[in-house]
Amino acid sequence: MMLMPDRALLIGLALIVATIGSEARPGSSAGHRLTMERTSATPRLVRFDSAVRPTCRSPSPTFPLGGDRRAPEIRGFAGRETLWALIFLPKRSAWADRSRAIFTRVRGEQVKIVWRVTGAQRVRFVARSPSGRTNTPRWGPEQHEDSTWTRPGHEWGTGFVFRENGCWRISVSGRRVQGVVTLVLR
Repeated sequence: MMLMPDRALLIGLALIVATIGSEARPGSSAGHRLTMERTSATPRLVRFDSAVRPTCRSPSPTFPLGGDRRAPEIRGFAGRETLWALIFLPKRSAWADRSRAIFTRVRGEQVKIVWRVTGAQRVRFVARSPSGRTNTPRWGPEQHEDSTWTRPGHEWGTGFVFRENGCWRISVSGRRVQGVVTLVLR
């Protein structure tokens, strides 16, 4: 059966509308979203990269620094600015998922986190626990002058102790930047 041109167009538009604005899911093309752009009388789909706001279901994306499983880099969400965290895991801890910020055996241990943030020369770090308590760094932020880590922005070091397992959201705030990194501890 051959479809009439008008009916085929309607079916095509329905498929486009069904995908517009859909969030990236874990395991999909992380950080990609489809949107519609109208540059002429005919709308067209445009694919672009965007940092998807991390949630407890989808912790912040991670990458091994130089292939080192003991030093995962975490890409935070900071709107137009950039936010990176480099985690130095305690000896008995482990990185449970190579693509997301999920860690095991971290509870009660001090974790060193080095941060790179654009848009602010002074920042504040506050972690919110799964039970809703706020947790400030045990030490820091200490500004680092020299570094071999090549992410953009100013660099700071902090030390956090996470007292419970579950979803932790670390907020980063400065003059022109508001960001978050989401970790899941098991």
